[in-house]
Amino acid sequence: MTSLKCKICGGTILPSGKSYGVCDSCGSEVTLPRIDDDVKADLYNRGNQERQNGDFDRAYATFEHIIANDPTDAEAHWCMVLCRYGIEYVEDPVTGERKPTCSRISYDPILEDIDYLKALQYSDFHSREIYTRDAENIDKILQKYIQISKNEPPYDVFICFKATEENGERTQDSVIAQEIYDQLTEKGLKVFFSRITLQDKQGEEYEPYIFAALHSAKVMILVGTRKENLEARWVRNEWSRFLLMCRKDKSKSILPVYSGMDPDDFPREIPSYQGIDRNRIGAMQDLVRGVQKLTDHLEENAAPRRYSKSRALTEEEKRIGGRRMIHSVAVKCIANEGGNWKGKAPTAVVDIDKWPVIVFQTNLLEKIEEERTFLYGVAVYDEFDNVIFRQESPVVAQEGTDCFYMRWVAWDGVNLKIQPGTYRAEFWIDDSMADTYRFQVYSDQMETSQIQLSEEERLQKRKREEEIKARKEGLEKAQNRIKENPKKYLEDHLKKKAPVVYEGYIQCIENCIEAEKKCPCWVPFYNIIAAGMVLLWGMSWIPSVDGQYWDIAIPVLSAMLSIFLLQGIMGGKIKLIKTIIAYFIFLFGCAFAWGIAERIVNIIGFEGDRFGAPMEGPRFIVATICIGLYDAVVILLWIRRLNKRNVLEQAREKQREYHRQYVRPVEIEIQTELDQQYKGGAGVENPVQLGSLEDD
Repeated sequence: MTSLKCKICGGTILPSGKSYGVCDSCGSEVTLPRIDDDVKADLYNRGNQERQNGDFDRAYATFEHIIANDPTDAEAHWCMVLCRYGIEYVEDPVTGERKPTCSRISYDPILEDIDYLKALQYSDFHSREIYTRDAENIDKILQKYIQISKNEPPYDVFICFKATEENGERTQDSVIAQEIYDQLTEKGLKVFFSRITLQDKQGEEYEPYIFAALHSAKVMILVGTRKENLEARWVRNEWSRFLLMCRKDKSKSILPVYSGMDPDDFPREIPSYQGIDRNRIGAMQDLVRGVQKLTDHLEENAAPRRYSKSRALTEEEKRIGGRRMIHSVAVKCIANEGGNWKGKAPTAVVDIDKWPVIVFQTNLLEKIEEERTFLYGVAVYDEFDNVIFRQESPVVAQEGTDCFYMRWVAWDGVNLKIQPGTYRAEFWIDDSMADTYRFQVYSDQMETSQIQLSEEERLQKRKREEEIKARKEGLEKAQNRIKENPKKYLEDHLKKKAPVVYEGYIQCIENCIEAEKKCPCWVPFYNIIAAGMVLLWGMSWIPSVDGQYWDIAIPVLSAMLSIFLLQGIMGGKIKLIKTIIAYFIFLFGCAFAWGIAERIVNIIGFEGDRFGAPMEGPRFIVATICIGLYDAVVILLWIRRLNKRNVLEQAREKQREYHRQYVRPVEIEIQTELDQQYKGGAGVENPVQLGSLEDD
């Protein structure tokens, strides 16, 4: 079985059957996964290697794949925690001990992380102690970093770029980034540009300052001149984290800026259709103006800044660092306040004409252990962060309760409490961390003229409509490219998400191709031909009635059938004309043998009858034995061919099983991501179905 790599130093650890072990390289006591096969061991080794190289997103996807096949794998859950918080282990130059470092700070406490709790749930006593010890050490580092980040001033813009080449020279990306920095700072914007901003932080950990800037910045400018630069370790770490923040906070935006490269070379997660070509005339002016609009620094778009003290904090902001109690939220709708809502499917789109009563279902992270009263609250915000509904009320929860419900009559037929649009709801229980849920409301009966907007709101709405239109156009272009060759899209993303699985699948296909070369397609009719050959040869031993040469003609006919059987055995590799020539050479050999037999008969003067029928005995014996041997060779080749076919069927079955167990879950995940990306950008269902690699 494949050896395991230490998740701390990368050294080799041989599986011992235990849930923990000691690394021979670094001497650390580490937890070990349950290994069922070499594929799973390879996935673990690859995931830990990616994490140690700082490629946390790909490593996270690798461990997610393991969890998809085995949700009770404690080690995979713990490795996902390490990826989520960007944990690497660095050797202390003084003590030589490997200590954790954090490259992805989060306000979410690690001790309440869902995957950490599952790792504890599915592990044994000794492994649980190791997980607890490591999590507490990491939590101390996180608290230290968070305290530093809270003292940092807020930023408007974060510029993400690769600073130096491998030889230490400055990149072209860095030059463009500094030009952007100079232009924006002249306009009074607060810009995080690591080359300048972190100059006075030499010798300190950069992560707290980077995290503070990412968290406060409203816009990230991603600068790229080469595809490789955008995939560099720290560059990807920064933009992937900011992208996650954008999904939670729609006021954040990423603006790609490129020079000398195709915008399609941007990572697929980045909306490159909104990118700006640095070499285009007027590009810098458009970039500056766009950033000013997004950060509310234009006079005609003036508004309180997002971090201004004059704006009331949202529930999510007020409850940062709170205990996590909520697992997920769903919205269900009913026709009237007393109606039956149970069994209704969750939805993110509410038809207010049909379902004027909205039911919020808040699923808890854990079941209530004993009866007690909780303070359950919800706040609904419109697109401008105005609170349109807020309610906080006590709820008595019985033992075993796993979800809370709250009803909101959004329209009673007279009073309309919500207009068509997009909304954000925030939920909390006692002083827990708030959970955010976004949903849409639409109506065919209400006229949009009922909604009274200010001039400022109209400008913002028009800007959003233009952005949505551009996003839809970009998505349509991307979808058209995918439609042209969906299999290539599927293969490319399978290579990225699960390269080990993809390589294993390709190996299965190559095994099938190799087996098929040795065993071309088979026609069942050849089995009948083989049976006919044996039957005709057997008939040649039946005594003839009239003493003619049918005794020899019948085995010769048996041999003639072998022409077709040989064609099937060789799979068409030998042409028909060559087979016929070989057959006549065989007949010539038989005739030569008959001639020799006649000479022997003449010399010894022997003639005999076979079963009372007059004929030349030696000639018959020579003919039937020669043709019998010839038929036997053909039958042996036929049996060998059947054995090769069994090998081919086994290879194909292994390929199908490998695809079902390992490849298909990743294909479904890729399709789901594509559907979500399209639905989130275009607002409609994704029309492109990638299918499966097995469809061919």
